[in-house]
Amino acid sequence: MKFLKTLKEKDPSSSVVYHLEGLLEAARNIEDWLVKLGDLPELNQEDTATTIVSLEVEIYDHLLYHMKELRHPLRRLRNDISGYNLHITRAEHWFEASSEPLLLDEINQLVESDAELTVSSTHFYDRLKEEGTSECIHAILWTAHPQKVPLWFRDGEITAKNPDDATIVKMLEIAEKVQAQVLGDDGEVYRTRSAPPGWEISE
Repeated sequence: MKFLKTLKEKDPSSSVVYHLEGLLEAARNIEDWLVKLGDLPELNQEDTATTIVSLEVEIYDHLLYHMKELRHPLRRLRNDISGYNLHITRAEHWFEASSEPLLLDEINQLVESDAELTVSSTHFYDRLKEEGTSECIHAILWTAHPQKVPLWFRDGEITAKNPDDATIVKMLEIAEKVQAQVLGDDGEVYRTRSAPPGWEISE
């Protein structure tokens, strides 16, 4: 288990470490209960029933608990390694953003009406369109953020990479203005909430 060992050395209190270890422990216990079931005499109904109950507890209370709780920590770990995009889109799925696109005029109006947003003249890139022509994509900078976070408008949606809590809250604010929603790479829906950090996920 080199991967788990490496994670534990980096951060022994990590929720990923805790739940992976719990998952492995539950798997070992399940194996032990299955072996015990195989060793019981066929007619020992009381011991068999008791062992099956213990097996059920291990599966439903321990194994499935750790599997469920691992979902978000593993996702965060993956995102830390490969990056994670947040999408402001009107579509049900972000990869279908062009089917219900945000329009350039709407984005221009958004920037004009929000003193914290500005189109960058220096932060941009060129890309080749399907018809062979090129287009220049300029970042929309959130200037109120200490790092002047870039937001990218392209293909009918606005995106940000690896957003922090403050940026997520700002994106939720923008989404409300343009009558859209905020989605994560895995389709999770972000919503505003009054308590810190100011947002929550509903899937």
